[in-house]
Amino acid sequence: HTSARFGTRPYFRTVGYFGSATQAAFNWGAVTSKRGANHRGIGVAYAISRFYAHGKYPKYNSEPLVEAVIKGMVLYDPRPAAAQTQGDENTYTFSQNAALALLRYLTTDTGADWGFAALDINSFKDAADACDVAVVIPGRLTNTTGATVSWRNRRDGLFDNITNGTEWTTYRRDQIGSTQPRLIGSFILDPETGVKDNIESILQVMHGHLPFSNGKYKLIIEDVVGAAAMDFDDDSILGNWKITEGGRGERLNRATVTFVNKNKSYKEDSVSWPKLDSTQYTTYLAEDSGEKLFQTFDVPGISDFYQAEDWAEFQVKNSRASRRVTVDLAPKAMLLEFGD
Repeated sequence: HTSARFGTRPYFRTVGYFGSATQAAFNWGAVTSKRGANHRGIGVAYAISRFYAHGKYPKYNSEPLVEAVIKGMVLYDPRPAAAQTQGDENTYTFSQNAALALLRYLTTDTGADWGFAALDINSFKDAADACDVAVVIPGRLTNTTGATVSWRNRRDGLFDNITNGTEWTTYRRDQIGSTQPRLIGSFILDPETGVKDNIESILQVMHGHLPFSNGKYKLIIEDVVGAAAMDFDDDSILGNWKITEGGRGERLNRATVTFVNKNKSYKEDSVSWPKLDSTQYTTYLAEDSGEKLFQTFDVPGISDFYQAEDWAEFQVKNSRASRRVTVDLAPKAMLLEFGD
């Protein structure tokens, strides 16, 4: 942008680099810098911004704070329909699929760098399909006041005129239709945090597990129910049944999720399930003899309100499905794996 009082000189300039393997170094021109042509920042996304400080007509009253909405890395999708080539990033595409994000982190040299050979790729394909399942969400809000309303747009600071019967431009403006993929993620992974913690951060979003089985790591999403892996009858059930119910200390009747809400300019937000005035909460509370069993979870990989609400619902329902069955089985049961 330019200002008339500055002539044609822009009061703000920015140049963005996105980590390409072929990107050149920033040309500092006449500005003195210790960086040279070899400081290319390969694999690093960064921006350099310059602000014009006019002594007589200052544009800023303090040092500007620069914020940016960043689209993440391109991800490899091993599913045939994606038509991508393993190892060729030119064929990769942007995605918020949590399973594909984990696959990328586990195989890239800026992540765990385990390599594809260490992973059960079919399990990642199945998990990616589970993440992409479309779930129904409420539609965008519309202006029902009967008149045109002037409303400030958070993105550009200007006012939008919302005519009667049209959608509010500031409310979930990226939402298309009334469905969205169930398990998406927005991950900021710091190498200094450590590989283990970063992996757990991604798994947390999709209720996932990464067991080591048959020499490979396998991705399992906890709430996806598959076909029975093995049948047992009178000949393979040896007896000694024991059925126990989980203790009250393991149950919840309400959960709150804190997350960074992309529809509120990425500010911290929270949502609870079930609502305090709901029949579901009243029922749970009665089952727990009136004791409030409540817990707050911080899930930084979630950036969508409805997904956070779904995550809270899963935590409550999962905590209440705590029946355990212990039984002695024939040796063939040793072939069962985690998640079967």
